[in-house]
Amino acid sequence: MSAHSGVEDFFVQVTMVSGAPLLRVRGEVDLTSASTLREALGAVARAGETDVALDLSAVTFMDLTGIKALALARRDGLRVRITSCSSAVLRVLEVTGLESLVQPDSAVEPPTAYRRRPLSDLNGDRAAARRTSTGA
Repeated sequence: MSAHSGVEDFFVQVTMVSGAPLLRVRGEVDLTSASTLREALGAVARAGETDVALDLSAVTFMDLTGIKALALARRDGLRVRITSCSSAVLRVLEVTGLESLVQPDSAVEPPTAYRRRPLSDLNGDRAAARRTSTGA
């Protein structure tokens, strides 16, 4: 099963891997496309599944409507596990405190490489950039 949202380049594909659903998402997950992701997750839940893996490695942008889609799936009883994600998605998950959803699974496919950085590191980088730009 696959779904297009009508938004250019956004795509959700649902496949079964080792008997469990895997959603591969491509494009921007935002106000105009998140409903398609919610519908795909809802279809998985209605099919009686309790676990779902998501490959978000091809997601180029995610806003809070994407996070809401994941939260609603969890509220509806799905155990959501992100097996692979882009740095754009990881950043949103870190900011919202949901990075624990990222659980790479080499049985599905090699996880997208990413490096976790605490938010405190980013704040330090910003302060250093300000000092450099002001000559301090």
